[in-house]
Amino acid sequence: CEFDHNMYGIWADDQCAVHFVKNRLHHHTDDGMVLAGDTQCRVAQNESFENEGCGIFVFREAHPILERNILHGNVCGLYYGDDSGGTASENECRNNKAEGIRVLNEAQPSPGSKRREGNGSAGISFAGASEGRAVSNSCKNNQDGISVTEDATPTLRGNSYHWNRGRDVFFAKPENAKNATPL
Repeated sequence: CEFDHNMYGIWADDQCAVHFVKNRLHHHTDDGMVLAGDTQCRVAQNESFENEGCGIFVFREAHPILERNILHGNVCGLYYGDDSGGTASENECRNNKAEGIRVLNEAQPSPGSKRREGNGSAGISFAGASEGRAVSNSCKNNQDGISVTEDATPTLRGNSYHWNRGRDVFFAKPENAKNATPL
């Protein structure tokens, strides 16, 4: 299906257990896809681009499975907030105006194994009191590869960094680097 030029492309909320596969979500005045509440959705092989918000916005305890989605040209590719989590594998977050993946508040997702490339800010950003894991990501041509600010304490393992304009990994508080290991 193709969803374009609305406020949101798809909004799934509270106990939704739907699979969203092979949709194109673009040119919305906010987010391409919103997953909220107790959603247990599987989101696979979607393309979300040129939205004025995020490609996929996950919040309010949603724990979706995100696989092989392409998120590009949005303000932020993939956003996790509140107490959200879930897994993200083989997703491409590239050429977004801010972060490829933004993790805020109490979110604890596990984004891993794909490209975070050419984003205006960090490839992956952890902030607030977020935790989560970033494993086997390729972060290149971003401002920073991975940015960890405020009280965030993510686990970073096996990520690769190439040609980032700032730092490969930025820790605003050095003590928050306790869960990070080199390549």
